[in-house]
Amino acid sequence: MQDLHSFLSSARSEGARLDTGEFTLNGLKAREKLERHQLGDSGLWLVKLVQAAVRAGAPRIDIKFDRRAVQVRYTLNRRIDADNLLRTVLAGSLPKDPLTFHLVAGIRGCFCTSGNQVSWSCGETQVEIGEHATTVETIPDSTDFVFKAERPSRNFSFNGLIKGSLSSMLKQTLQEYEALKRHCWTCPVPILLDGKELPRSYGQTVEYFVPKASLRSVYDSSKNGPRGGLITAAVAQPDGFPELPYPLVCRSEELPRVLKPFHPGETFVQLAGPEETARAVICLLHSPNAVSSVDWVLDGAVVKSEALELPRRPDRVALRIVVGAVQEQLDLSHFNLRNADPNSIVRELSDEVEQLFLRLEEARSEFLYWHTPRLATKLIGAYFIGVTGVLTMVSPLAALGCAGGGAVGSWVGTGLVRGATFRRVSKFREVFRDFVRGLRLNEDEK
Repeated sequence: MQDLHSFLSSARSEGARLDTGEFTLNGLKAREKLERHQLGDSGLWLVKLVQAAVRAGAPRIDIKFDRRAVQVRYTLNRRIDADNLLRTVLAGSLPKDPLTFHLVAGIRGCFCTSGNQVSWSCGETQVEIGEHATTVETIPDSTDFVFKAERPSRNFSFNGLIKGSLSSMLKQTLQEYEALKRHCWTCPVPILLDGKELPRSYGQTVEYFVPKASLRSVYDSSKNGPRGGLITAAVAQPDGFPELPYPLVCRSEELPRVLKPFHPGETFVQLAGPEETARAVICLLHSPNAVSSVDWVLDGAVVKSEALELPRRPDRVALRIVVGAVQEQLDLSHFNLRNADPNSIVRELSDEVEQLFLRLEEARSEFLYWHTPRLATKLIGAYFIGVTGVLTMVSPLAALGCAGGGAVGSWVGTGLVRGATFRRVSKFREVFRDFVRGLRLNEDEK
């Protein structure tokens, strides 16, 4: 060791000065680059705050998008002071407490992309982090957590450049909304976006907002098919996974439940959960871009989604398996898991999936789907009832013909949709069986 110190001392010398100069930093660009090392997407900070709300037992989550700001508000089930949270945010590590873990990750991710300043209040203090200073103020004691992120202002510099253009603000808002829609469909707490509740369901599909219905789409219903869940069930296995809430909404209603008719974004059959704790939820979906996957959920948000490598692509039908995750499985991105194998979960739940096919076939006679959303269907029905009433006053025979024609058209359309849908389900069942057979062969070879 003495020889090493002697060698280093002899090699130590003054560095040669090559050049001097000045450089500037773009604060917005620096925050964007820093954000890449916090969360994987610029909208995921909002998902982290939703996870914190679920962990805090909040009854609802209110998110408001203003012109240049986003505000999140919900009630905490325990006291947290904003100034203590600030010290944790500025620390170098993440806390182990789940609630603080999500809050800190969300605040850090937001600060890197939000623009001028972020602020939050809880307990008796309010913290505001601006471009040049951080302030802490005393406020009346409250159990509400209120977080606000301001967008960059549209300041014109002398050379006409725009700092924080309108297009970038719109893009950021869209990314935040898409992050909520993509990750929070499993949230057990109602999420209100500007007063409108975000759709939440295990049978949720990407195509929730369907194109405007027309006579052509209704006539061609055998080609389009439903967009939503066909059947959903909760199972007690596999062991070792955290508990999942089931169902997400309408928990007071009795299950099993068959929606007749059901509409875009809804689930046709919802089976009752097991007597034991539900550890997994399986669902058959139907939509034009359906993809079979295993989704891992932590505190109401999907943290990993792994597509299943089926031997051939099914037509419009997909299998979704939802299981819980634990915080220790997360990697540094917060939205990926270590040691997550979807194939092992499929092998373990293959018998339950087969039972799902049988229960769906039992409800085949009650299948009735409308391509328009529920509210639009009610308006259309009220319109035709009014037309039929007027025709009844003018000509009862014409009213009878109108009602009869509508009934026949509805019966034919329902038969076409039902037949096409269940044919696709039968083909998907064969694909799934081949997939499970291949997984078991690979397991036996190992």
